[in-house]
Amino acid sequence: MTELVAFKPLVGGVLKVNGLTRSHPQYDDYFQELMLILWERLANEPDLAPTHNTQLFRFLLWRLKDMQRKEWLQQSRCQLKQEVDSGFCEDVYMGMWYALKQQLPLSLQPIYQHVLDYPDLSLQARSRQLAVNRKTLRRRLDMIGRYIK
Repeated sequence: MTELVAFKPLVGGVLKVNGLTRSHPQYDDYFQELMLILWERLANEPDLAPTHNTQLFRFLLWRLKDMQRKEWLQQSRCQLKQEVDSGFCEDVYMGMWYALKQQLPLSLQPIYQHVLDYPDLSLQARSRQLAVNRKTLRRRLDMIGRYIK
């Protein structure tokens, strides 16, 4: 039976052909996975040649591509799930703020809506856009704050 150590250059070549260098963050993981595949294959076929074996090289290359596809698919599913979860939370969050708006007196609702639409504005810029005195706006924002609490 051929030693598993003799297959290290073959596995390194498979990784290199696939564009994975030693500096790649998952190089060691892929290397270990391919070595495990080789170990299983050696258990069934003890006379495998570690050099000049194009069939084994292609087999390992396709196993590596399968592992990468599986990982990419899993990452895309996780990203999609995070996007859906964040979108759902934003919808629930905004729904809560709009429900709170209905509880406010009519005189405070336009200011509250303006704060929802433009949350990053300063008090001075907001007072200019709403054409309301800055002190009056400050009092009304304080009243809205008391409703929220």
